[in-house]
Amino acid sequence: MTGRQDALSAALDNAAEAAEAGAQEQRQTARAARALAHRRNRGATATDLKAPLLAFLAVFTTSAQRLAATAGAVRRAWVGTLLAEGLSTRQVGSFLGVSHQRISVLLRETHPDGVSRGGGQRRHATER
Repeated sequence: MTGRQDALSAALDNAAEAAEAGAQEQRQTARAARALAHRRNRGATATDLKAPLLAFLAVFTTSAQRLAATAGAVRRAWVGTLLAEGLSTRQVGSFLGVSHQRISVLLRETHPDGVSRGGGQRRHATER
């Protein structure tokens, strides 16, 4: 490996930043959950907690989605790197414990320059 950053090391650096930001966000979310539990234990009804619970769930869900997207980006970069290092699609699938078809799906989720489109969205025939 040379001294320059490739797609996998860039994805890992991004994952580290996302994990650090996510950890801080999760600590805040944990404090909010404990505060809501305390209010509930002191007699607040589920109806009373509607607004703060909705806010809590929105932050919690967004954080989880962001981390899942980051994990997907690392996975796609890893696949691309393994392929660039000479493994076949079938070998990559076997190495990662998934089918070669799943590897193909991961590749379709990534632009040729290695940037993820996300979501496994299919392109129309006119976009190919």
